Amino acid sequence: MGRSGDLSVSLTDRAGTPVTELSVSAVFRRPTHTGEDVTIPLNRRGAGRFGASVTLPHPGQWDAWIRASGPAGQFQTTQRIFVP
Repeated sequence: MGRSGDLSVSLTDRAGTPVTELSVSAVFRRPTHTGEDVTIPLNRRGAGRFGASVTLPHPGQWDAWIRASGPAGQFQTTQRIFVP
């Protein structure tokens, strides 16, 4: 049974200016299981905001990898989340 929600991220440069010319995706990985990765492209939602609807196949812990690439280079961050 999948768990659905909305993922939204805001990206800015060092000066705090929203960055818009990016390709952004999220990769969700289970820290305790392999083979259940979920990759989702994030859509532009304006002024440095990106997002998408997300459905993960199971509750529990997931590592969310946010990846962005554009003319200035690449950026990646990871956050562990819990899906009830």
